[in-house]
Amino acid sequence: MFMRANKLKLVNPNRTYFGLDHTLTTGVISGLRREISSAATGRPIQDVIQTDAAINPGNSGGPLLDSSGNLIGINTAIYSPSGASSGVGFSIPVDT
Repeated sequence: MFMRANKLKLVNPNRTYFGLDHTLTTGVISGLRREISSAATGRPIQDVIQTDAAINPGNSGGPLLDSSGNLIGINTAIYSPSGASSGVGFSIPVDT
């Protein structure tokens, strides 16, 4: 996988929270091959993509797309020690 400057994320949870459907957010890939800990098991999840696109509760399992619309990852987690959005999200690459 190559670092790409632009990527897109299409999500649907805003329908639940705000009555909005098929919401698209944009951002950049901030890093590749990151390692995070599973919230459920505490075990490491390796080689994830770090992004600054808005990933919110309900977005897990949604697509991470590049600027050409190609699927490059599945949104998985956010870094949020305070519970507020910090702009740090993680996706599992589809070529894993």
